Amino acid sequence: SHDVINGMDVSSGGTVIIQSRNRIMSSYDAGLTWKLLATPEVFPERHRNEIIMSPAFDEDGVVFYGGKYRSEDGGENWHTIPVSDRGPLLNNNKINCAQTHKDGMAFHPHYNHEILEDRNRTVMMAIASENKSPLIWVSDDTGREFRRLNLRYHVVRSLEHGKCPMLATLGKVTYLVTQSMVMFG
Repeated sequence: SHDVINGMDVSSGGTVIIQSRNRIMSSYDAGLTWKLLATPEVFPERHRNEIIMSPAFDEDGVVFYGGKYRSEDGGENWHTIPVSDRGPLLNNNKINCAQTHKDGMAFHPHYNHEILEDRNRTVMMAIASENKSPLIWVSDDTGREFRRLNLRYHVVRSLEHGKCPMLATLGKVTYLVTQSMVMFG
């Protein structure tokens, strides 16, 4: 029988973190050996929960799980992602786009800049709610706490209700792309 991988990411240094069934595991030797990590919450097997490592994972150990949890120690301990003193980022009627798609989260182009003083640890995440325009949340502290990003009216008008936009960092710009392929940078 084969195991099902429901989420996976690989760091630039070769560390692999996967979610398989109800377990999160890591490998530092290209999959020859695996270490069982903590699991923040047991999700049914059929649910996909993306593993998203920071671009500086080999240095900072920051990894996100399902867009709901964050770890600063490579997945040994998990914490719910808060929103500006208002409690958890998500409730039952919201969809975290980073739960099922890696492009639901983006890191600043200079997140892992080679010059330490030029690093910018900004993280962006998209949230969708049924019958409402998606929201973009931003964190200036490596994802420890998020606040809502105020988008211009013409950007909000382009977003489809209940649909996740894509966030992508290319070069020096982070782009937001709607389901109808309208792009903002």
